[in-house]
Amino acid sequence: MTASHEDHLHQHFGAECKNHPDFQLPWVQSILNDPNVEIIDEMAPNIDSSEVSRSMFFVTLAHPTGLRSRIPVRRPCSEADSSSGQEYVFILSAGNGLDGKSGRAHGGLSSLLLDHMTGMAASHECPQGGDPPATAFLNVDYKNPISTPSVFLARSWVTEVSGRKIFVKGVLEEGSGKVLATGKALFIKARPQTKAAL
Repeated sequence: MTASHEDHLHQHFGAECKNHPDFQLPWVQSILNDPNVEIIDEMAPNIDSSEVSRSMFFVTLAHPTGLRSRIPVRRPCSEADSSSGQEYVFILSAGNGLDGKSGRAHGGLSSLLLDHMTGMAASHECPQGGDPPATAFLNVDYKNPISTPSVFLARSWVTEVSGRKIFVKGVLEEGSGKVLATGKALFIKARPQTKAAL
């Protein structure tokens, strides 16, 4: 990763980008100024990050015409089926370099974001120092296209944990609440690693 790309990441992703021009919309500022909203790191603190690249989101898609900026937050979840009462949210700014048809993002972006977001929620259910969970399935319902350029939300919450299985729901939506896509996912926790005999 070049120094200029690292500078771009520092300015456009995470807490540093609260003042990004794309995030000065009143509905975005309302979220960011809510005392119940916490800006967090994208990687769950309990996950061993040594083998996690994240290059898809931090290199391939992170540019001025791609995912221009994003802020990950945690906040109380109002969904009735949330098992923890919390949800994980990305506030995202998408450019027209993600287009399928002119003026709207490729449909695959919705699946990619829902996989990433539901995985983020599932990761918080894993044991300390463990590997991230693996996607077993993700069912996506496309409701409306993601306009480009635009600012929108990706939300996810865990609905059930059963042994190594973590069931998660996610939604992409505009600031107005208009739903763009929904997803239901199953993640599987990694098996505990056995320590080699000394």
